Amino acid sequence: MSARQGIHADLVSTVKDPTIAIPLRILKMVLIHGDIEELEDWLLLHNPEFIARMRRARENDLAGRSIAWEQVKP
Repeated sequence: MSARQGIHADLVSTVKDPTIAIPLRILKMVLIHGDIEELEDWLLLHNPEFIARMRRARENDLAGRSIAWEQVKP
């Protein structure tokens, strides 16, 4: 089993129903135009955990609980 197959198997085993309904327009963008970013954006926008993390990050930023890029970058 390849590493990719192992990761896929791990992800699938943690999800009760691994089926995702993707709108046809998004699927066409990927298949016809090779626009994988469109699919990634759609998947993120439909992921409640991602949305919650982004809201917390925005709240922290607005409250001044953030670190300047200059302090973080290597």
